Amino acid sequence: MLTSLILALLSAHSALATTVSIPPGGDWCGAANAAAPGDEIVLQAGEHDGPCTLATGGTEGLPITVRSEDPAHPSQIVYSGASSNVIDVLADHLRLQHLALGPTQADIDGVKIKAGFDVAIEHCTFTGVGGIGISANSTDTVGLAIRRNRFTDMQATALYLGCHDGRDACTAAGVVVEGNLIDGVRSSGMGYGLELKRDSWGVVRDNVINDTQGPGIEIYGSEDEGRASRVEGNLVIRARNNASIEVAGPPVAVTSNVVIGGGDGGIYVYAYWDSVHDVVIAGNSVLGEGGPALRASGVVTASRLVGNAAWQSEGSDPFPHALAGLDAQGNVRCEAPTDCWVDGPGWDFRPAADGALPAQGLSDPELQTDFCGRSRGTPPTVGALEETPEGTDTTGPGPLSVAPKDQLGCPPPDTGSPDDTGSPDDSGSPDDSGSPDDSGLSDSGLAGGDGGASGADDGAAGPVVGCGCASAGPQLAWAWVLLCSALVLRRRRAAPGAGH
Repeated sequence: MLTSLILALLSAHSALATTVSIPPGGDWCGAANAAAPGDEIVLQAGEHDGPCTLATGGTEGLPITVRSEDPAHPSQIVYSGASSNVIDVLADHLRLQHLALGPTQADIDGVKIKAGFDVAIEHCTFTGVGGIGISANSTDTVGLAIRRNRFTDMQATALYLGCHDGRDACTAAGVVVEGNLIDGVRSSGMGYGLELKRDSWGVVRDNVINDTQGPGIEIYGSEDEGRASRVEGNLVIRARNNASIEVAGPPVAVTSNVVIGGGDGGIYVYAYWDSVHDVVIAGNSVLGEGGPALRASGVVTASRLVGNAAWQSEGSDPFPHALAGLDAQGNVRCEAPTDCWVDGPGWDFRPAADGALPAQGLSDPELQTDFCGRSRGTPPTVGALEETPEGTDTTGPGPLSVAPKDQLGCPPPDTGSPDDTGSPDDSGSPDDSGSPDDSGLSDSGLAGGDGGASGADDGAAGPVVGCGCASAGPQLAWAWVLLCSALVLRRRRAAPGAGH
């Protein structure tokens, strides 16, 4: 009964939500900070002035949304100054969608999360940002979701999540970084695609990351085994100065990625702190170019290197030398790219017919789905892409390219897969924040989820149509009082001159 009433109250409150349309030059920032839970601030096409500090948030299940009116023509947030970031976030339960940010001056971030629980940044574009694209390195954040954004011509790290000193300073917990395109990072500093700092954790999947100065993906890990991270289904291409994917601490699983080149290696496991342990590198396809395809150094213990396919352009061994703490099994050294793949140099990593990969893999609990999100076979195919049945189905993904992953030709993932980690659905809806988060993480109220506002109805509450509460029962009178208060506040906010 209580759950049903809460659902009804949320539904009624959602029905009261207001959409505020802001023309170019209008005070979109003021409107966002005057919004109530569930409201949408909709920016008409054109240029809108920054900067803005968003200090008003929504509630669980009723986020405040700031979005463009026309996703095909994102509204531009323009800021040429040097005294603030373009958008500073100091609020919970917030959605930023289909916005365009940049260029900016040096050291000016696009979006900086200075405080926030359940914040999502989706379908936005960041171009020529002089500082970090999205940073969350001021204080603890929980449930940050960064989905289907584009970062191009970045002048510093695209995504910087957590503090370098970990929980002694700040952490980003339950992060979801999914379906983004990062294409080009040049910096006077390190210039990462993504760095998930010490004690921060989450899922990094289905991203395409190309031509970064530092690592495309860097995971620093945590000694807390409950802060495990996953790096899966990504295409990472040619980090210039470092390895394309670097793992510097435990516990991390790097599975079903395609990695092409890297100045200091394709995938590199090393101990940034004292040691690295409980790392799994499984089911990846890696082309070694300037640096070795896969490498490990330092003290590595209780870790696995399983079912990877790799080729080294110089003809040397693409795999690391034997380490006592790295259990290496079922990996395939490709003597030539065509021994393993349809056309490795042409970035077509489908298993070659009658080649070295099909049905040779070892089962591993981390190998659930392949690069395209399809269920793995038993045993799984070595490398990132699972062989299709009998090797007869040659559909997708074909040659890969620098584009959002949902444009790379992967067939739809299996709906019955143990963990649906395929390319995210991009429905083009202006607001997709209501769909449940499918992150593979525990249900902890992460951004993009329903915040507990969905589920089975355990009793018929009936629609909420007014403020009468005689039928609710005295034990639920508080809930009706809250709804009545919301109605009164909404009526006040909807008065003439309120801009609604």
